[in-house]
Amino acid sequence: MFPHRITPVDEEINDSLVKDFHGERSGFCQVGKEKFVLPIAYQNHAEGYYTLPLRRDDIWVVTYPRSGTTICQELVWLVNNNLDYQTSRKVSLQDRFPFLEVNTLIHDEFAQELIDLNNDPAALDMIKGCKTPGPDILEGVASPRHIKTHLPFSLLPPALLDTCKVFYVARNPKDVVVSYYHHNRHVKLHDYRNDFNTYWNYFKNDLLVFSPFWGHVGEGWRRRNNPNLLFMYYEDMIKDMPSVIRKVADFLGKEISDVEVDKLANHLHIDNFRKNVPLLTNAPMNGFVNAKEEGFIRKGQIGELTGNFIHEEMWGRSGICLTGIAAVLLVAEGSSLQRPEVEVEQGVLRGKQMTSEDQQRSFSAFLGVPYGEAPVGPARFKEAKPAGPWLGVLDATDFGPDCLQYSHFFRNTQFEINGSEDCLYLNVYTPNLPGGESNEDLLDVIFYIHGGAFMFLSGKPFGPEYLMDKQVVLVTLNYRLGPLGFLSTEDSIVPGNNGLKDQLLALKWVRRNIDKFGGDPNRISLAGTSAGGASVHFHVLSPQSKGLFTHGIIMSGTVLNPWPMTENALEKTKRLSSELGCPTLNTAEMVDCLRTRPADQIVGKSKLFIPWVYNPFTPFGPVVETPNPTSFIQTEPLDTILSKEASDIPLLFSYAADEGLYPGGEIISNEKLLAELDSRWAELLPHLLDYNFTAPQNRQKEVAETIRSFYLGNKDVSNSRAEIIQMIGDRLFVVGIRESARLHAELYRSPSYAYVFQFKGLKRGFMNTNIFDGVSHCDDLAYIFKKEFPWGPIGSDEESKKVSRFMVDTWINFITDSMDTTNWPDLKQSLPGFGYLEISGSSRVSNLFKVDKTDAEDFWRSLRFQENMQKRIHSEL
Repeated sequence: MFPHRITPVDEEINDSLVKDFHGERSGFCQVGKEKFVLPIAYQNHAEGYYTLPLRRDDIWVVTYPRSGTTICQELVWLVNNNLDYQTSRKVSLQDRFPFLEVNTLIHDEFAQELIDLNNDPAALDMIKGCKTPGPDILEGVASPRHIKTHLPFSLLPPALLDTCKVFYVARNPKDVVVSYYHHNRHVKLHDYRNDFNTYWNYFKNDLLVFSPFWGHVGEGWRRRNNPNLLFMYYEDMIKDMPSVIRKVADFLGKEISDVEVDKLANHLHIDNFRKNVPLLTNAPMNGFVNAKEEGFIRKGQIGELTGNFIHEEMWGRSGICLTGIAAVLLVAEGSSLQRPEVEVEQGVLRGKQMTSEDQQRSFSAFLGVPYGEAPVGPARFKEAKPAGPWLGVLDATDFGPDCLQYSHFFRNTQFEINGSEDCLYLNVYTPNLPGGESNEDLLDVIFYIHGGAFMFLSGKPFGPEYLMDKQVVLVTLNYRLGPLGFLSTEDSIVPGNNGLKDQLLALKWVRRNIDKFGGDPNRISLAGTSAGGASVHFHVLSPQSKGLFTHGIIMSGTVLNPWPMTENALEKTKRLSSELGCPTLNTAEMVDCLRTRPADQIVGKSKLFIPWVYNPFTPFGPVVETPNPTSFIQTEPLDTILSKEASDIPLLFSYAADEGLYPGGEIISNEKLLAELDSRWAELLPHLLDYNFTAPQNRQKEVAETIRSFYLGNKDVSNSRAEIIQMIGDRLFVVGIRESARLHAELYRSPSYAYVFQFKGLKRGFMNTNIFDGVSHCDDLAYIFKKEFPWGPIGSDEESKKVSRFMVDTWINFITDSMDTTNWPDLKQSLPGFGYLEISGSSRVSNLFKVDKTDAEDFWRSLRFQENMQKRIHSEL
């Protein structure tokens, strides 16, 4: 049953439309919530279109009119029919690629006029075919069927994208309206007879057939992540047809050579296409077009509506916008809103103004800037490609979607799946956009990589207000997470590390474009916390990132911690595949199958690898890749450090005094979890402390008891909350961070610094317990970013504000090579000990430089886990 309401267009408006569009004699209706305008005859066929029986090999082209439909049809048909140019030249496009709703566009009276004017049998057959309902025509078409429609998705069969391959083409609406105007004058089934100004008003007021434009394109855009939809731009066809051809062939699973691509691109060139492709029929057709008007296939140009003063002004005043459709959002060039604009390599961005924290300075924010194409469908599990250009001006005032993730909420250990596969966006904050071309005024850049165990979070929560009190540009970003970002088959099919490669892609985008925001591409510092800190460290080690940044801030996570590197990657991928009903013997077939599975189901299966509470918290993370030209991690991290192959740049390491409050705070606050840990100590500790795959199974009980003896002695677990926090913190964070910092200080010429954050202010969002008064993993973040954590806001007081200023100053001094080395010397001077600044407050008196060496480092080394080694244990999952 057809679910949408159909109502007649307002009588006065309908009269005006009928007067100006002589081809439609009976009037118009509006359909659904968007009020799509269609000829009144549509109401007799709406249910037939909506309930059309689908076939799995159907291929559809869906567009708003004059968006590149005809060229897309020819391209898709030829690729899917093995470049059969002979049939293409003999058989009309209407016969090869039927137009679903054409029968509602040709009024009965106009059809009779055509019959009276024509006597050629082929022409008469075409007229008869155009008046036959599309579902009736399609019932007799052999598979695979190719179907064209201008109907929006909401009026098409609901199972369309679950069943068929669909192409959606979008075009700059300014060019659409010009082309649609000439088309409506040329083709007598429309027969528009008024001026362009009137036509423009119809367009902007959503009164043309198949309008509203924004509603139509919006329905396509919101479905763009569906693996059965390829969302394309007409502008790409004009600017780079060979790339579009390859994309179409890949989407259809067709092989096509470079020679064939060139030949097809030439065939589709507007001049050749106009001459060689019969659109409706090869027979002469009388009375169908106005010969004095421009033809069905016009210029195929972009940017035609320029310099025509009234239309540009009208466009600006109309305030047309497309809410939530970031990549195709066009806003008025003449808008009266004074928002900052920047032109980057893909087009123009329009951002917004924000205000800094202390000085209340105005700064510019550009949010949701695409840096990579959506890695969906066939591109899932592949390295992302740079984002392409957009139409007009991109609205950059809101964040892009988070990457799809399986995220836990603290205090209840529940999980939720949220986000999108289309998530490769970054955000840029700058205190002053450049006014000239000189590099003298360009600012240092902080490229901040969020943490979240390589499983959750995004670049969104890290507010820039504190840093924007300084002369620095800040970039935050999203990157793929969990299995979508870090699944690996340990071979060339999916080498792994796509999340890290997303970061690299964003970093390269920043290098190419940051000067437009007032940032110096030669003064980029990477910073990150937890998995973000480990990510920065991986970039320091990777040859792919060498030379792209000058400093690294590595907070609460390094490559030598036990959790960043993933063991048993292939076995995990096989288990994931098996759970989703995919084959596991051949990695190529396995991954092809996984690409057909809903993304949220893949991400949801992460729970299989997190057996207790949310531990181990990084089941999918970086791996050493099989050799390939784009390998991000080519050797074990420790080997890279020891061989002095890492980037020799200044580094700042840090950790919090009570790192183990994540994830330990959840455990010590819950008597049931404590009791469970006590009774299942040897079973649960390998998961909690992440050595399940790096200690042999036959040693794990012995190892667990050794750890218990070292940290708890003879005490019960229930009376050892502080010791448990210390144990977790040492194992998961502190020991590896200290070892990493010492090795860089010892082996590399550039300075290395360290601090331990011990300030117990009100900004302690990660503590996650009221039982233990400590300074948790990531608590120092709240003093650098104006941040609200997912589980609630954090408080502030005067001393906390002062500490925030101190922390921000520390970052700025470090990235600008202005460290006070008298009170905070390079780590080299304290070797073989570990020298660090203890940050306990905002004054120099409360922040003292210390040197120490802990027994924990020797203890954990003595356990001889098989970590940071070329060969790892492979055991059953």
